[in-house]
Amino acid sequence: METRKIPSGRISSGGSLGALLVLLDLTPETVAAKCGAERLRGAMGNCLGCRTHGACASWMAGARSSEDAWHSFCPNTMTLVESLRRRKKKRP
Repeated sequence: METRKIPSGRISSGGSLGALLVLLDLTPETVAAKCGAERLRGAMGNCLGCRTHGACASWMAGARSSEDAWHSFCPNTMTLVESLRRRKKKRP
């Protein structure tokens, strides 16, 4: 993604895919293994270009007051939910 396409204020907002992965107990390697490297790259681009980064940052700062609220604003919801489902199926 070109730097000029990143929304104003995005970098300093505090919302990021990496932070969301940590909160969801996922790693980039897990997402790539479950959904493919191309979808992980797409998720990174989606996050950088996200127009709802403020909602993401607010949700993260609120100590996850509503566990699944990120579903309503994250452009990567489908990829992350799929990664979480696949991860849970593998656990005993």
